[in-house]
Amino acid sequence: KLNFLKNLILKKKRLRVLEFGTGLSTLVIAKSLSINKLKFSKKIKYFREENFIIYSIDNNRKFINISKKNINNLKLNKICKLLFSDLEMEVYNGRISSSCKILPNINPDFIFLDGPDSTLIKGNYKNISFADKSFTPIQNDILKMETFLIPGTIILIDGRGNNVRYLKNNLYRNWDYRYIKSTDQHVLELKEAPLGNYNKKIINFYKA
Repeated sequence: KLNFLKNLILKKKRLRVLEFGTGLSTLVIAKSLSINKLKFSKKIKYFREENFIIYSIDNNRKFINISKKNINNLKLNKICKLLFSDLEMEVYNGRISSSCKILPNINPDFIFLDGPDSTLIKGNYKNISFADKSFTPIQNDILKMETFLIPGTIILIDGRGNNVRYLKNNLYRNWDYRYIKSTDQHVLELKEAPLGNYNKKIINFYKA
């Protein structure tokens, strides 16, 4: 699974990553971005975004502290930013789901969904709570961000089949979807015409 994650970031020349749920994957992403930085920083020096960076969100301070120690040891601090956020229950588009209370100010070209832990959510909605392990994780943050995502954006989801169905049924833009059965991973890619000349340059960079 981690090897697929690494290869996808390298092959697709990803520049800005948003990760939900920190762990070993955070190190893999950060290291992959550092490789991309060495290879492509001169080629994209005119891109205006903050590139070669990962923001990783979690609601478990223990996991964040472990990742922080590993990131420091690998000297990847400039590439990896860790963020703590509680999750909250809410109704979004008429359906009960969960979301992070805060998100980093980044428009990613790659999103990795593998957390945070929904069982740590405090409170409930009309007595419905993800603390009951019979409830599968359903997180809606990607739906809230969809309007801002640029063509070419990739979403990778590790497992979480029910969350994937929820997202697919509520995403409104033109997403190409494929399922890798051997690793139980889901890949969505935003297939749309460029927004303009600048976005076209970015897409051409991805494809070159």
